[in-house]
Order: sequence, then C-alpha cells, then structure tokens
Amino acid sequence: MFKQSITVNELPEDVQAELLQLRNMHPSMPLNSHLSWLRGKGYEVSRASLARFFDIKGVALNSEWECRRQLIDAAERRREMCLEMANRVYVGNDPKELIAIAEDFLSWIEETEISHKVPPEASL
Repeated sequence: MFKQSITVNELPEDVQAELLQLRNMHPSMPLNSHLSWLRGKGYEVSRASLARFFDIKGVALNSEWECRRQLIDAAERRREMCLEMANRVYVGNDPKELIAIAEDFLSWIEETEISHKVPPEASL
C-alpha cells in the first residue's frame, strides 16, 4: 500500500539526498525511473513535483528522447572503439573475423559494466 501522494519536498531529507545522489550517478535516467525508485521506497510522488524538485536543486533534466539519443550515441562510440581496437590486434584479411573480435571486446566491456548499471529498483 502506497502512502498518500506527496511532494518531493515532503520526503524525508535522507530520501531527498538519496534521490539527488541517484540522479547524479545516472544523469540520463528518465523521470519515470526515479518515480519507480520512490514507489519502491513507499512514496507516491507526481512527475511534476519531481521535475520541480530537480529544477529547484539546479539539476538539469534532459527529455527522455535526448536521454535515449545520448545512450545510442554512447553505444555507437563504444562499438567504433572496439572495432578500432580489433583492427589494431587483428592481422588477417577477413572482415567477419575482425568484426567477431570487436564483438568479443564489446561483450567484455558490457560484462565489466554491470556494477555501474542503474539499481534494479530504479529501472522500469
């Protein structure tokens, strides 16, 4: 059972601090994920209240479309870097083998990033 809907300013100070820390650690995290995180802690807060809170605290908000674009751009840069690394170590002529090596690099990077992902209770 959720508590009655409140404004973010009515949240306990430690929850507000955690919320700001979560935002700082994951700046591209959509507002809906923050709302889900708060719901997981038993607080029902409106999207508008959350946006006002971040605005008052001077936290820049990106549109969800811009966040997705940034994630896609980052993924593309990561793929390009892996292909460049593969090209440096591969001595053959087969493009398929080169791509396979790049994909292995990418898999390794993604496996090592697990500790930096958004906590499960914060994701949608």
